[in-house]
Amino acid sequence: MSAWSYDIKSRKSVRLDVPVDADGYICRMFPTKDASRVLFMTLNRHQDNMRIYDVNPRSTIARMIISEEVDKYVIEAAYDNIHITANNILMLSDRDGYRHLYLYNMNGILKRSVCPASTDITAVYGYDEKTGDIFYQAAPTPMTRHIFVQHANGKTQRLSQREGVNDARFSTSSTHGLTATHHTSAHRTAATARSYQHSRTTRTCASDSPLTTYQSASCSRSPHQRVSS
Repeated sequence: MSAWSYDIKSRKSVRLDVPVDADGYICRMFPTKDASRVLFMTLNRHQDNMRIYDVNPRSTIARMIISEEVDKYVIEAAYDNIHITANNILMLSDRDGYRHLYLYNMNGILKRSVCPASTDITAVYGYDEKTGDIFYQAAPTPMTRHIFVQHANGKTQRLSQREGVNDARFSTSSTHGLTATHHTSAHRTAATARSYQHSRTTRTCASDSPLTTYQSASCSRSPHQRVSS
């Protein structure tokens, strides 16, 4: 398996020097906001060694910036939930026994980790470059899912208020979000949705399907009301 770059102006293709083991392969490619940088992720056959390379598509030179080596195999969520922002890489790993988040800069230097005690992170929503907030879903118990934000100072805040399975949708910049809570009462599934900006509730509504009927649902506004943790 190999990677190539095609120059539209010269109409020439060049092979990129992405190191791949004899029994390995390239499993993911990630464009960045810098035209001189493309990220490639490789795995070996046993899938216990994952590497991320920073590759210049013009010079073809590749530089390894992250290496993840585990005893059994790299979880698929590690490369399916990776988030590449302008200056950072956010990825999942179970290197410490639980599925946690790790934030790297674009040179592969670990900046901070999101490691809730004895809890798996089950979804990654995004990273706000301006505030340093990391948004994610975690499972405190097998039957619950809650939405959390870890601020740049390391403090973690729970955004979802109701017990049950909470999910969320975020803007690409992770500055705006909509959360929904699904809970069962008297054999009926109901849901509540909250829209917020920078961890502040801006609107709340109840609906059988709030993520899809949010615009038409009957909602109550509560500007600047902080979501309780």
